Parts: sequence; structure tokens; C-alpha cells
Amino acid sequence: MLNYLSHNNVLKIFDPNPLAIMKFLRIISVFLVVIHVSLSQLLANELNEDAALLQLRIKNIKHDEGKLFIAVFNAEESFMKDRYTYEIVAVESIADLIVELKLPQGVYAISIFHDVNENNELNTNFIGIPKEPYGFSNNPKITFGPPNFEQTSFDLVKDHQQIEIRLK
Repeated sequence: MLNYLSHNNVLKIFDPNPLAIMKFLRIISVFLVVIHVSLSQLLANELNEDAALLQLRIKNIKHDEGKLFIAVFNAEESFMKDRYTYEIVAVESIADLIVELKLPQGVYAISIFHDVNENNELNTNFIGIPKEPYGFSNNPKITFGPPNFEQTSFDLVKDHQQIEIRLK
């Protein structure tokens, strides 16, 4: 038995034709590409059927520099913790800014802050009050702490729906 598993015999057992291996790998590669393309098209079609274009009009921009961080939330449990998606937009003027988001129809809440100094975070004072401009969908009145999901949520039900967010 030990003689049979010598180095030469093992090579003979596991030494298939290199052309056959290449042909097999090509077939597998083509198969994987076809599956990838099919799944991508299926997912894109599913998203496009339920998707709607949301147009955000962001008002009251006071600085012509920095970036807007736009966070989109789709559940009360994850509001202000775990965003559904986000967008970062450069600010180049103080004019109203229109940002378009393609989202599946549903219930959403949006929070925005203007990172004027471009340090990628919302700067706050020692008690946590924002020093940089911020805003929420539905423009709720801010008293103590951020608003909740119920105050900021809206139904995205149609394509080209528009909402306005005023920065504070």
C-alpha cells in the first residue's frame, strides 16, 4: 500500500489533461458570468418597478463651502442610528440645492447636516447642541434633542415627489 502511494503514483492519479482543465474552467467562468448578469438584471428590474425619484429641496444654506451629509432612514428602530442609505453632496453656493434620490416606495425620514469645515462630522458644543447647520424632513420644531421618526417620516408614494428641508 505504501509503495502504491509513492510520489509518482499520486502524480499519475491527479494529473488530468491540462486542456480539459482549461475547458472546464472556461465553462464554469461563462456560467458564473451568466448567473451574475441574470441576477443583476432581476434585482434592477425589481428596484425599478417599486422605485420612485425623490427630489429634496434644501433651503437656508448659509455657507458656500463644505458638504451636505444626507441620511435616509426607513424604520423607527433604526432612526438616527443605522441609516438605510446616504448621500454626500458638495456645497458650492448658498442657493437652494436640489438633490435627487431613487428609492423604493415606502416610509422614510431624512436628516441632513452641513459639514462646513469638512471634518466629516457634525460639530457640537459641550452639551451636544449642533454648531453646524442641520435639518430634518417635515421641518419639525426642535426643542430638546433630535425629533423622532414619527415627526420626520413621510410616505414616498409617487415618482418625482418633492420635499423641502430647511437647515437651521
